[in-house]
Amino acid sequence: PTSRKAHPGAALKFMRENVYPNHDRFVRRGDTTTLSVENAAGKDTVVIMVNSGSVSDSALALEEALYARRNGVTIFSLDIGERSSGFWKQVVGCRAGHRCLKYMSALNQELLEKVGTMVKNLCEPDGRDAVCLEEWSEYNACSKPCGIGLKTSTLKGHKTLLTTTNGANGIKGRTCEEQLANIKTKQLLCNTKQCNRHPYPANTMHHSSHTDGLPSGANEYTAAY
Repeated sequence: PTSRKAHPGAALKFMRENVYPNHDRFVRRGDTTTLSVENAAGKDTVVIMVNSGSVSDSALALEEALYARRNGVTIFSLDIGERSSGFWKQVVGCRAGHRCLKYMSALNQELLEKVGTMVKNLCEPDGRDAVCLEEWSEYNACSKPCGIGLKTSTLKGHKTLLTTTNGANGIKGRTCEEQLANIKTKQLLCNTKQCNRHPYPANTMHHSSHTDGLPSGANEYTAAY
């Protein structure tokens, strides 16, 4: 819905429990065993999520999406209106702010064209990127008591949950090491209230910043989920 919040987490959970073929053979939650796509129970399952409006259960959605992808499920997102592009890119397994073939934004009149592109990608798939479980440190203290500060979390390590595949074009998907090569930290805005001596425009929303391979000193801000 465009005027109400969507519940993609609840939708993905329902599909896992009632729709996905072979869901009873999925690797149990918490199991970090590395799987090959050939041995993944969900390797032949494709989910296309058409969405508009804001999201109410983002944490559950990201959890369910990661669990589905680690079991071989392929997820596409068609985002009408681009209200939460960073979030939907994470759902399909991409990083916010980066080009992502499994995420597409569209106006209503472009919907059929975009769906056609998705179908083409299914018929002539690129190599699958590995599915990675990232381990992050706790966020440190906010850098400022007021007036928009930053708190930072550092990438401590990762675990490969699902390995790469070669695409129809012969191009191999990216390993976790390749995906995370330039990812060192992520940041959240904090203490966004105005300072008495140096007022800033009111800002009640929290955002996150990921280095994501940006040049030194550059930050990319996306909604925090």
